[in-house]
Amino acid sequence: MPKVDVTVEPVSVEIEVPYECTVGQWKRMLGDGWLGDKILYSNRLQCYLVDRGGALGDEEHIPTLPKRIFMKGPNSVLKMLELALNKQSGRRSSKPIPKVPPERGYMPKAAPPPAASPVRPAPADPVPPVAKAPVVASSPSPLWPKDQNSRLSVYSAGYQGMRPYMEDRACGLLAIPGYPEASVFGVFDGHGGYQVAQMAAERLPRVLVEKLKAGAEPGEAMKDAFCSFDDDLRQNSSTSFQKMGSTAIMTLLLEAAGGYHLYCANCGDSRAVLCRNDAAVALSQDQKPNNPEERQRIEAAGGKVGLSGPCYRIDSGLNLSRALGDFLYKANRELPAEHQKVICLPEILEVQINSEDQFFVMASDGVFEVFSSDQLIEELLKERRRLKTWPMAVDSILKRAWSSGDNVSICLVEFLQADVVA
Repeated sequence: MPKVDVTVEPVSVEIEVPYECTVGQWKRMLGDGWLGDKILYSNRLQCYLVDRGGALGDEEHIPTLPKRIFMKGPNSVLKMLELALNKQSGRRSSKPIPKVPPERGYMPKAAPPPAASPVRPAPADPVPPVAKAPVVASSPSPLWPKDQNSRLSVYSAGYQGMRPYMEDRACGLLAIPGYPEASVFGVFDGHGGYQVAQMAAERLPRVLVEKLKAGAEPGEAMKDAFCSFDDDLRQNSSTSFQKMGSTAIMTLLLEAAGGYHLYCANCGDSRAVLCRNDAAVALSQDQKPNNPEERQRIEAAGGKVGLSGPCYRIDSGLNLSRALGDFLYKANRELPAEHQKVICLPEILEVQINSEDQFFVMASDGVFEVFSSDQLIEELLKERRRLKTWPMAVDSILKRAWSSGDNVSICLVEFLQADVVA
């Protein structure tokens, strides 16, 4: 394919474009994730040819090498484009780390959110469509950023990236009423809106506990909970959630005979990692459209998997193969739910916690665009030793992960005492 030299100060990168591509088509491609990340409001960008005065019209063909173009537009849109171009070239963004006011960072468990906090409670169902969601710089979830009992501590926070709003949510229940031997934690990375992620954070733990109380085996209970939640979302909400959804990474800790058994359910490309003897142990595998088994199911359901920029996408849209919501990709009435292009069925990993296990962490995919799983564990340990507390260590990692441009969230659960393990 031909190449175009794109300049967004201070970045200049050569990228491929389709033959006979117009400026308008290219801007729509940017909005659909041509460079790996969706450039929101890409239609507001203006394309200029070097040494030419006026902006190019959307109907004109985009100039290819040796000609060069440069972009103008709203600062937030240009920043998103700069981040995407930096990823193409392997360079780090020039964007500075945000300064977070103290009142919007970690808060003690007993203190309520400040009156000026932009965090909003979830709207009651039915959920009306909205154009914007709350913009937050600290934890957007109903989980307080720090909580603990005699055996576990949990720390959770998130930062909004170069997005119009924050769509990540998290949940954490150290003790569940009526089922005290269970603890549930999760991170949910919404896309197309925040509502699915927020409802999942609030409702999924309750659905899971009901399945456990009914006698279901833990792994099956997690699968049933995800499917029940997704079905209820489709059937009992006035919002269709056709193009809105969420990943879900959820862990269940069951205490028995003085020890813990951990179950991790993964739906999408958020990720969980266990720190065992200072090393990373994967608790989940990212579910992407180009994974062989995922691709086989997608294509059997009539979908197409193609490379769009650096990402494989389903029908040029979604770049993950399992999610809650996203019912546009679950619309084939001739197929059961588990054979649709996108499914909500999680993959389950079971782990017996032992004396070498220190903590586990769940995070949205923006964190793993900056850190590998091994690097995340290594850097968390380094920051914990340097800064002395887990909240400060988590905050430091999130600020560094913010350079991905995506919303980033972390939920870390630490084992406090030796007698929590078998």
